[in-house]
Amino acid sequence: MGLAAARNKGAKIAQGEYLLFLDADDELGKDVLTRALELLPNNENFGLICFRHESIFVDRFPKKSSKVQFSVTREKNFKAFILNKLAIIPSATMIKADVFQKTQFVKELKLSEDIPFFAQVIANYDCLYFDLVLTKMYKHSASMRHDLDRLLSSSYESVDVLFDEKVLPANLFKYRDMYKAKRALSMFRSLRRQGEVEKAKAYYREAIKLHPAFLLNWVYLKKYLLTKKW
Repeated sequence: MGLAAARNKGAKIAQGEYLLFLDADDELGKDVLTRALELLPNNENFGLICFRHESIFVDRFPKKSSKVQFSVTREKNFKAFILNKLAIIPSATMIKADVFQKTQFVKELKLSEDIPFFAQVIANYDCLYFDLVLTKMYKHSASMRHDLDRLLSSSYESVDVLFDEKVLPANLFKYRDMYKAKRALSMFRSLRRQGEVEKAKAYYREAIKLHPAFLLNWVYLKKYLLTKKW
């Protein structure tokens, strides 16, 4: 059973009002769950409650996640999330159990199965944030590597999953090309790190074709211009 299927099964048999998913390398802080529960609002419109997390590394100091700044509209929150401007991870969020009646983790996705799920939740529910470190995430090199074949085969697979007309509000479909372009930039970055220069540069060009505004991102443009065969 994969991670997505395990989470969906857990959500199905859970009896609580809120769900919290922990992976094998996650750890709840001491007494934070009690403190978090005390903060939860009595409001059925909040589908997602976000907290901070702390990353623990083998070779450097721990680092707390950025504070999450939610907007007053679901559309703005959705756009910020798919642009990677909201630091939201499963082990630092409490999800209303009835959310799973509308959307679930998609087990067919090879990578990034969290993105469509959280994007759809953010698009359909109000969200809250509390400045409390809920979990510690233990980072290791193996958890951050993906083999090349798996990476290439999963490049755009989350696009159709996320932009599902049965789940996503119609007014958000205008962000489809922007999200696909963002995935292309992610592929450019990952392939560049692996030395796959020509494949990486092709994804960068695809990103600019889909969403020309990304050409103004100097960080990516500089990397593209300086990328040569190694």
